[in-house]
Amino acid sequence: MIKRIKILSSLLVVAVLVLGYSIFSQRAQSPVQPVTSGQEQTIAPPQVKGQQSFFYAGIKGETAMSLLKLYHKVETKDFGDLGEMVVAIDGIKPAADEFWAFYVNGKSSTIGASSYKTKDNDQIEWRLETITE
Repeated sequence: MIKRIKILSSLLVVAVLVLGYSIFSQRAQSPVQPVTSGQEQTIAPPQVKGQQSFFYAGIKGETAMSLLKLYHKVETKDFGDLGEMVVAIDGIKPAADEFWAFYVNGKSSTIGASSYKTKDNDQIEWRLETITE
């Protein structure tokens, strides 16, 4: 019985997230809004090339990569023990001098997204950034 309740609760959370994403994606471009736990947001790209970002809230125990794949169409390249590298998000591929950078609570992550277990209060961001030498 408890297992059934947990499964139903999880399905309800996913349904709410999908509904929230659908509503948000239909809005016109708007400024960045705070992310609350359990909500997923995709922020419209600013006018500056190379400044595309995707935001979503962490869910306790889920990896940042699994949540990214839940909310978006994601292409990755597997590097074995080093984990997966994001190649494209929703069909957006970095230019030759760009990459998808992974941030947790506004700071660049020191571990890979497939290894990082999120917390309910985490704000996850993926930024398309330029490679600097």
